[in-house]
Amino acid sequence: MEKLQKLADSIENTDIKLSLYGLIIEYTRNHGIMPTFAKALYKKYMIERNDFTKLDESYQFGKKVLDYTNFLDSNDQIKLNYALSVHAYSLMDYCSAIELGMYVAEHGKGEYQAHAIYNVCSAYYHRKQYDMCQLYLKKYSQFTYPFVPNNVKLMIAFINGKTGNIDLAISELNSYLQQPCAYTLTSAVTELLDLYLYKKDLDVGWLFQYEDLMTETTQKDYATPYIKSKFAYYFRLKGKLLKHKNQVSLAIDSYLKSS
Repeated sequence: MEKLQKLADSIENTDIKLSLYGLIIEYTRNHGIMPTFAKALYKKYMIERNDFTKLDESYQFGKKVLDYTNFLDSNDQIKLNYALSVHAYSLMDYCSAIELGMYVAEHGKGEYQAHAIYNVCSAYYHRKQYDMCQLYLKKYSQFTYPFVPNNVKLMIAFINGKTGNIDLAISELNSYLQQPCAYTLTSAVTELLDLYLYKKDLDVGWLFQYEDLMTETTQKDYATPYIKSKFAYYFRLKGKLLKHKNQVSLAIDSYLKSS
């Protein structure tokens, strides 16, 4: 069995690797070899979660792996909880994202801990628990990794937009869009458009310049249901803007794209 494990780990072809892990899972389950069984389940999940066409299915499988975490070493336990926290967030299961991320925030270290804390922060934001969001954002901001300042900057703008500091949020988002991250561009543009419409400022057609890049982002392998839903909301807002400007035909086209 140890040789089969090493072979499975060394194979690069995903289908063959999954087939071998499947054999290991079946054999170790039938013979009660629980540490090897749990490890194979974990490795199978970590591969399958990267297939974004089966996010729901692989998420349910991953949650079942949690039943066997006692048989995993502490490092794999942290990686599993982090992976599932991000997975839950991608599926907009924010309660689970918080619960799973908290484990990594408390027991993890390094970049895993930093990313987990930001995931918890973001999940609280989407649950409109802005006090908790700010609490975890403060913890996150204490890390010195190069990706931290940009994420903090964007989240502060989002929070300001939701807590009534509209003008400040608009200024911060405009500043952020000077050097945006492709992964967060859709969220930033959509939030900014939403705030401008709230202020009844209709002279924001310049935001449409980001549409091609946002479209490209939603077609990437990493495009989650959350990103796609945010892009759909962008088109709904664009339709609303065009309707106010009496561009009815274009407004209808945008509404159709949002469906």
